[in-house]
Amino acid sequence: MKAHRRSRLPVSTQKRLLEHCVVGTPAQSAAEPVGVNRNTETLYYRKLLEIIAE
Repeated sequence: MKAHRRSRLPVSTQKRLLEHCVVGTPAQSAAEPVGVNRNTETLYYRKLLEIIAE
């Protein structure tokens, strides 16, 4: 199992990103309403999917 580094995103932002992921919003479309960079959103989605796949 790979160790995951602690995220620098505030917990409230992480929860909002998670909500968009669960609903099925594409990563780049969810970045603007949450207020993060689209690359940050894509990275967060990828990490979340890795955790789910384990």
